[in-house]
Amino acid sequence: MQAHDQYVLERMALPHGPLSDFVLVNLFAEPLGAPMSGDAITQLLGRLSRRAKLERIVTPRMLRRAAGSSAVDAGGGHYWRAHHVAAVPAAVAASDTSHTGTR
Repeated sequence: MQAHDQYVLERMALPHGPLSDFVLVNLFAEPLGAPMSGDAITQLLGRLSRRAKLERIVTPRMLRRAAGSSAVDAGGGHYWRAHHVAAVPAAVAASDTSHTGTR
């Protein structure tokens, strides 16, 4: 969450940053203020993963899984619990590759 908080601070400091209600928008590439494409997000995560010298490249799917797990661990909100918690154990288990030997 610290990385997202930093992103929001940087975004709000730019003239086109506050104009969109999307989570991730183009801050430095055209079209400025437009939602980032899925490919752009994947490329960004790849660059950041390499810069951080991670063993694995972080993907958007990994972020979704981590966010879901974090929400459940934190108790989630009423909506989350009512509509998603039942599906989370199966979804997290499906993303667990330890039983397949793949990374």
